[in-house]
Amino acid sequence: MLLSDFYQLDPVSTQSLNGRTTIEAKIMLNPAHAIFKGHFPDMPIVPGVCMVQMVKEVVERHLNKKLLLTSGGSIKFLATINPEIQQQVRIEVQLKQSDRGTFEIEGKLYENETVFFKMKAEFFES
Repeated sequence: MLLSDFYQLDPVSTQSLNGRTTIEAKIMLNPAHAIFKGHFPDMPIVPGVCMVQMVKEVVERHLNKKLLLTSGGSIKFLATINPEIQQQVRIEVQLKQSDRGTFEIEGKLYENETVFFKMKAEFFES
């Protein structure tokens, strides 16, 4: 779990419409976190796997359930996040439960006009 150590969440807003829930929050990154000593010492960037994990944790927190990734239909890293420059980014996740009982998720990390990361994936309850 990265929440509380790698990043903090500022108030989460949720909105539901037509069986789809949208979750939005501000993420405050911890630029002093040990992960940045290795990724990378002179130019820290948020690892892609951490971006995926943040989306997962936001959904888990909303659902109050543990999830496992079953498929990553589309995972795109569009710009780097340097925690010394972007200590705060926004997260938006759209969530829908499928007929199969899995959770279809579309998520992105962004700030202003810059989208750093976006994904479409499917999770199931573990």
